[in-house]
Amino acid sequence: GSESFLVVFRHSLIEQTADPLSGKNVPLRFYDLTGRYSLRKEVASCNFTAMRTFDRGRINPDRNTVLRWTNNTVGGRCLFFGEQLNHAIDANIGYTGFHNSAGTSESPERTSSVQKGYFSVRQEQDIWKVTLDFGGKWVFSNYAYSLGEKFTSLESTQATLMRLQGYAAYDWDIGDRLTISPSIGTQYHTETSAPTYEPRLQVAFRPDGTSQQEISLAVGKYNQTIEGITDERDAGSVFTVWTPSAHSSGVPEAWHGILGYQQ
Repeated sequence: GSESFLVVFRHSLIEQTADPLSGKNVPLRFYDLTGRYSLRKEVASCNFTAMRTFDRGRINPDRNTVLRWTNNTVGGRCLFFGEQLNHAIDANIGYTGFHNSAGTSESPERTSSVQKGYFSVRQEQDIWKVTLDFGGKWVFSNYAYSLGEKFTSLESTQATLMRLQGYAAYDWDIGDRLTISPSIGTQYHTETSAPTYEPRLQVAFRPDGTSQQEISLAVGKYNQTIEGITDERDAGSVFTVWTPSAHSSGVPEAWHGILGYQQ
């Protein structure tokens, strides 16, 4: 087996150097820290990553509104393989936390955060001369926000959402020129009474029968279980409140289509 470890740290100096170099005050500060550990054994290959990012600044230096964003993430991915497995098992587990705020430095008027824990497994299986790709994911989320403003319908709240997701897909090659890839996805979360149904289809055509050029068409249905709310009164603010989608008609859905060509 083999092991490796990597740490990367970056920090901005624009706030300290902008005034001496350009004569202008630039109230911006940001940094990120990333660590990664990799492990390879005979029956598994694993990577574990942790990251933190921080951003703070004022879009309008003449206003006292300070915007902050922080992200904290830790996760791991392992590929398990062996003589009894035709294809590797792909397992992922992790946590992500996002927080943003807007207001004065001492006491932000608006705060919003999202925290998620997740676990997913996927595998490929040879069935009826095609390779079936399938998997599932469990996500546990917590949403919280506080808006210390008057005359708003949103004040402060906290919501917990559990979501189960699953999918299955396969590629059907018809000769060297045509590949048809149907798939189906579904998700169920605690704010709905029934799971979603999300069919998708991709068709790829290779005129010369090689990978040198390809024309593709993809269509599919997508459901969105969370939504972001912004303040349209202030175009200079990027503060966003994230909440579970709450609509009497069900989970919001959309159909997407993509036509592409690559060479």
